[in-house]
Amino acid sequence: MLPPQPDPSRFFVLTAMDPPTADPSPTSDRVRPLTLAVGPVRLAPYLDRNDLAIRLSADEIRYSDGERWAEPLERNVTNVLALNLSRLLGTARVFAYPRPAGLLPAYQIDVEIGRLDTTRGGEATLAAHWTIENLGTRDLLASRDSYLTRAAAGSGTPAAVAALSGVLAELSQEIASTVRDLPRKTA
Repeated sequence: MLPPQPDPSRFFVLTAMDPPTADPSPTSDRVRPLTLAVGPVRLAPYLDRNDLAIRLSADEIRYSDGERWAEPLERNVTNVLALNLSRLLGTARVFAYPRPAGLLPAYQIDVEIGRLDTTRGGEATLAAHWTIENLGTRDLLASRDSYLTRAAAGSGTPAAVAALSGVLAELSQEIASTVRDLPRKTA
């Protein structure tokens, strides 16, 4: 009988940006706190699996053997975007989809990710279409496409995953910049 073999699998998660050292957007006492809902976030079907996707060429993907996401990637991306936006906008009122019952945020941010992968060299790429909707009026306030790349700061899967977290941070910064420019109700 063969002895049991240890599982060589490694598990990874995307991480949010570090909290800012100062309040990123001081608000007037007369402006209502901003409430946002992030999601739904939809991923391209090729990303709907536990294995990390590595892009070998424009039209070839390889899935990593033994290197997996520790949670469903769609949920991880949604939570990271919500936390990043909370930190960038200086509000704790950013909720990941599905939003809590009875909560009606001012804006909903819908994200469709067509690409979120790395190359063998560790370059991370994110291609996304995102919208911001006013939930009170149902008006579409913004509709944008983002294509972001970031080189890994080292070699190996941990550095590649950190680069993926980095492109999500850049996407969060683009969304936060647009949210800051939206009209805010005064009290």
